[in-house]
Formats: sequence, C-alpha cells, structure tokens
Amino acid sequence: MNLADFEGYMEQVIVGRGRKYFEEGRVERIQVLEENHFAAEVDGSDLYTVHVNLDENGEIVDTGCNCPYDMGNYCKHQASVFFALKSERDGMAGLPVKKQKKEAKPKIDIKKVLMDQSKDELVKIILDFTQNNPEFENILKSRFASGEEEITASKKAD
Repeated sequence: MNLADFEGYMEQVIVGRGRKYFEEGRVERIQVLEENHFAAEVDGSDLYTVHVNLDENGEIVDTGCNCPYDMGNYCKHQASVFFALKSERDGMAGLPVKKQKKEAKPKIDIKKVLMDQSKDELVKIILDFTQNNPEFENILKSRFASGEEEITASKKAD
C-alpha cells in the first residue's frame, strides 16, 4: 500500500472518516523520528498516536495507532495521517486543510468522574472491563481476594 493510492486498500468508511479528520485539522502534529519514520498525534475522542514507516517509494511498510479500534487493519486516525503525509509530499496540492487550530478540549479529571459514580455503577464498569481483560481480573483477584479464597481458587486450577 502506497501513500499515493492507500484509499483503494482500506474500507471506504474508514477512508471517509480519516479524510474528515484530516480536513478538520485533527492531525495535530507530525514528528519525523527518522527518515521516512513518522509519529503523529490525532485529536479524536482522545489524543491518539499514529506511527508510520515508509520506504523510499512511499510504500507504507509499517503503521499503527494506539486507539482501541480493532474492527479492521486500519483506523480513521491512521487514514487521517496518511492524508496528511500524502498532502505534505504533494506540496499541499492534495486535500484542503483547515488552517485554524481547533480549540483544545478541556482535560477530563478521571478521578472526579469516578468519584461522582455510584458504587453499583463502578462495580458494573469494573465487571465489564474484566470480561475483555482477564489479566486485569487476575490482578483484582490477587489484590482483593482473601488468602483462603486464593488457596481455594488455586486448588481448583490444578
């Protein structure tokens, strides 16, 4: 997949969302780590980091994003960075870029958000999280289970 034609290799809905993010100026910063190796910040529901490695011909050799999207090979954040890199390579002859900087979103104080939740809601959040994260469930068990509960659980595992 090349910067010149990446749109044809990605789901069109992702391409469309990435194009919108690019046009809205959500690609906040592109940093050159090494020749043809880039790290970019994309403002989405959070600030996500996208890395892109290109070869000398513009082929996308490696790319990744730290967002939770797992429904395909590429996310809208990656697509937005591909558009930005392509536009930069084309001497800004590509898609229009909004020059005005988006106002920074206020930082959310997660501790305050959690403190405002009921005990039942917090338990629900934790249970939902442990369903997809068995490692986190094990951490909770080892941290909060009584010694006797741990012994019983260990015996069942044998």
